[in-house]
Amino acid sequence: LALSEELGFPVGLELNDGVFVNRVTPEVVRLAEMVAHPVPEQVDLRALFDRGDCCQMCFYFDPELEKRVMAELPSLVASRWCPIFADVNVRGVDKATGMAEFAAHFGFANGETMAFGDGGNDVTMLEYAGIGVAMGNACDAAKAAADYVTDDITADGLAKALAHFGLI
Repeated sequence: LALSEELGFPVGLELNDGVFVNRVTPEVVRLAEMVAHPVPEQVDLRALFDRGDCCQMCFYFDPELEKRVMAELPSLVASRWCPIFADVNVRGVDKATGMAEFAAHFGFANGETMAFGDGGNDVTMLEYAGIGVAMGNACDAAKAAADYVTDDITADGLAKALAHFGLI
């Protein structure tokens, strides 16, 4: 939060009951519109840090500012799927670790998993999955991490990939 104040970028906390930000800016509004979600509520984030249900933090900054900020936070890692925004998690916690826990909980092997993604925040998941599928509209890093690249999401890419692998 001190870096947010010093450098002027909004911070969000993604909690079980929603996303909250320390300030609403045009970037916060633009991202909410992009993902068709309500604009996050502006609150004092200090009161929320100790709740224990934080899924991840959200930093609204460009890639250049990301380099400066993340150098100050070595225990955290940013993954980006949008030029104005990055997901921020504890280093070592990402979509791949989430998949591993899910698979272990339900008793199936990694080879039995399939993941779909299109952003930089999906790279570890696509690499980890038994089959990693990048959407045709994916960023280059996601495509490189995938075992298979399907059509764009808007051109039925998900269904085409499922058909390709004989699942439908």
